Amino acid sequence: MNTSSAKQRGKGTSRDKKIDRLIGETLRSRREKQGMSQTALGELLGVTFQQIQKYEWGINSVAAARIPDLCNALGIAADELFAGTGIKTRRRQ
Repeated sequence: MNTSSAKQRGKGTSRDKKIDRLIGETLRSRREKQGMSQTALGELLGVTFQQIQKYEWGINSVAAARIPDLCNALGIAADELFAGTGIKTRRRQ
């Protein structure tokens, strides 16, 4: 099976999964620091607590369109969400 077929079925590369796990760890850490439950965060985002679990465990990627809502719900900037992933974000000037 070639790499593009695996990506189409949601498998991603090992680098992608590593990034998903790092983002998930940050998400969980920030959520817990605020004393917020997975259920409460899910309600803010319009998803189930199970989906939040999947984000936190790196099973599912956080969609790009959901990142602003997630950052707003947690009160963090996108660059904080991506810390440690090697992804650089730029702030508007």
